[in-house]
Amino acid sequence: MLGPVVGTAAFMLLEEFFWANFLDYNRAILGVVIVILIFFLPGGLLGLSYRDVTARFAKLLRRPKAAT
Repeated sequence: MLGPVVGTAAFMLLEEFFWANFLDYNRAILGVVIVILIFFLPGGLLGLSYRDVTARFAKLLRRPKAAT
């Protein structure tokens, strides 16, 4: 039950920040943020930990490149 509350609070803070600083593009920026969160944090904000983030970036960096 805590996840939706934390997510809503984070979204409201982001919305206020973008509304104050990027008035013309605030909805587009919020949409991009939501899409990024869905792709990179499927467990939500509460599922995020420093260890998970570093492991995810390390996995991206170790990904072998296609031979040309």
